[in-house]
Amino acid sequence: MQTEIDGRRYVADAGFGAPGPLTPLLVDSGEEQAAPNGTYRVTDDPATGEKVVERRTKDGWFPLYGFDDAHVGDMDIKAANYLCANWKEAPFVNHLMINGYDGAARIGIFDRAVTIETSETAKRREFADFLDFTDTLVRRLGLKIDDETLHFLWERTGRFDDLIDSVV
Repeated sequence: MQTEIDGRRYVADAGFGAPGPLTPLLVDSGEEQAAPNGTYRVTDDPATGEKVVERRTKDGWFPLYGFDDAHVGDMDIKAANYLCANWKEAPFVNHLMINGYDGAARIGIFDRAVTIETSETAKRREFADFLDFTDTLVRRLGLKIDDETLHFLWERTGRFDDLIDSVV
């Protein structure tokens, strides 16, 4: 989401889901900008005319997403949400994907795998069991999820793993 404060434009990541910045970034700066979870910059892409949010990694600058100044109305958002929620090839329909923070650590969940990322390291592992899964969602991420839903999610993610194994 873009906003303007005192004549300066900022972009605030309202849930991109990857390791996006925890603080708003100046849009027109082009300079490196420090956030609690890494170093970012907003560059211009002459090929698309977009601004691109990039994160510095050990391998160099990595583009996270691009945006432009096109007007986005409520119907655009509703249509995009419908597509993401209903198109069978969209990853959101077939996988559990959750991202959040526990202090400065980013926690990313994809089915039964969890990635814990800090500004120095990233470690990916499979959940050990249902208790490990629920501890991460409830205690570390602070999600308020009832037991029935937690069991449903755990069982469903197991079916995703079976599906993936049968395709590979």
